[in-house]
Amino acid sequence: MSLNMVGVLVGTVLCLSIASSSPATEYFATEWICPLDGNCLLTYRDWEPPQLHPAGCGSPTHVVCKMRTSRRCHHFAHAAQGLLPCWSMFQRFAHLIPVIGYTSGSRVVCTKAKWTRSFISMVNASVVSLDAQNDVVDADTRTDMSSRQCSLRVCRAQIKRPPVFSESHTELWVSTSSDLHRLSERILGNVPQESLSGNLVIQNEVFGLGRLRIGFLNRKGTRRMRFIKEIVRVVKANQTGHIIDVTTFEDKDFLYQARWMHAHDIVIAPHGAQNTNFAFLRNRTAVAEIYPKSYYVPGYYLSLARANGAYAMAVYPGRYPWNDTARTGLDGPLRKRSRSVNIDIGVQDALCVCLTLIEVVMRMRGAVKTSVDIHAGLSCRNVLGL
Repeated sequence: MSLNMVGVLVGTVLCLSIASSSPATEYFATEWICPLDGNCLLTYRDWEPPQLHPAGCGSPTHVVCKMRTSRRCHHFAHAAQGLLPCWSMFQRFAHLIPVIGYTSGSRVVCTKAKWTRSFISMVNASVVSLDAQNDVVDADTRTDMSSRQCSLRVCRAQIKRPPVFSESHTELWVSTSSDLHRLSERILGNVPQESLSGNLVIQNEVFGLGRLRIGFLNRKGTRRMRFIKEIVRVVKANQTGHIIDVTTFEDKDFLYQARWMHAHDIVIAPHGAQNTNFAFLRNRTAVAEIYPKSYYVPGYYLSLARANGAYAMAVYPGRYPWNDTARTGLDGPLRKRSRSVNIDIGVQDALCVCLTLIEVVMRMRGAVKTSVDIHAGLSCRNVLGL
């Protein structure tokens, strides 16, 4: 079956036909760029003006990032929507002791996930509960902050943003790309190699232009890539010069997830919470996020990848992702069914995506000779000699 790849530059769409081993569904891919003038970053207008507490106190010793909690904060991917902005604010006030403040009663719920607790611990932040007057009413054992101690209080502003299912939606995670680079340095800088669990051993080396590390990050539950074993087998057979592996994160600890993401030049994954770890990507890497039918939300995790200096590709089974998603986004049961569907991308389509991302990374890093001439828009069929 022929495969057509019509360009991969900014705004260009890739038309991918599905392999014979899976349903006859056309997959399309495009580079995703933040719709807000290409900006994927928070600005200080997204924050309320910092305030001293108690009002008019002397020199603050702590900076308290007050979290706006939601009913989904128990899930680490939603907790990260507040934790990563707090990390950015901690960088702005690096001379103060970092503290994360939750409204009274939400602290236990919002910090129950292992990923969340590990993140807070690794960035050396303390956790407190705050009352309506911003006084500390409860704190973890590491916090040396009294209820009325002079501190700086910061909080995200309640700015109305486009809904998650609209083309203009962009989740804003951090203020600068360097905040994410410093996050990786903080968390991964002194991690011993033996801290990784399982059989996969990831070295700290960054491979040269001719040898990349390509990772398929799958899921164990819903939205998993169903043909992953065959996909990996074919990619390995066609790309013998690169290091290729597959993993899942459900049973892996925080450090494994962060280090696995940081070690790879290319990551291909279904849409899902595991992609919160795009926070640990290196600059000039590339990711592809694959969506199920009628559930297309590239402005969520791909904006985090872009903020980290990575190339971001959105892959969807159909020509009209926004129209499909608009019909299901407001219907709770239908939306739940749509987001639970497994990913049926075929072997040759996945290989085509992989080839494209290899080309993109090579070009970003200044390679002269590449296997795919994306300016000429050569098809995967011609490149692979199929």
